Amino acid sequence: MEAAFSNVIKQVFNNWTGLKLAVDHSMGGSNSKELAIECMNLVQDYCMHDPNVDEYDIQEFLDDVMNEKFDTLFEDDSTKEIAIILNKFLQLLKAGDLQTYEIEYQNLPTANFEWLKETPVNVQQTKVSGESSSDEEEDDIPMEDDGWTVVRRK
Repeated sequence: MEAAFSNVIKQVFNNWTGLKLAVDHSMGGSNSKELAIECMNLVQDYCMHDPNVDEYDIQEFLDDVMNEKFDTLFEDDSTKEIAIILNKFLQLLKAGDLQTYEIEYQNLPTANFEWLKETPVNVQQTKVSGESSSDEEEDDIPMEDDGWTVVRRK
């Protein structure tokens, strides 16, 4: 049930224009994409672990999380629309109606891209040679994909 609901949440969040704009404009700071993924996971946990959750609870939770993480209030009723969709799928899964779930899931809008994919941070090792002393060895300095070098004290 959690995996099926996770698919729905990923699909819905990847199609949420307001969230994408909040991330694109760094409304959550420099790690806005990671915050969006965290929000997606928080919503999933909330829905899966509260047995009496309904669309109003989901909407309130979405509004609270988005306000807290992105300092953003969605006045376009998108949190309400998302809450209705998530609640519908949650109720289908709780009832065990997998046939209707599959039909409804196939009818969800599809994203042209999955911008909320969790991307692993790759660390590259580069050698830096120093000319300051003859007994100094070359050090491995990790560099992340974004071009930043990790500087550590010797």
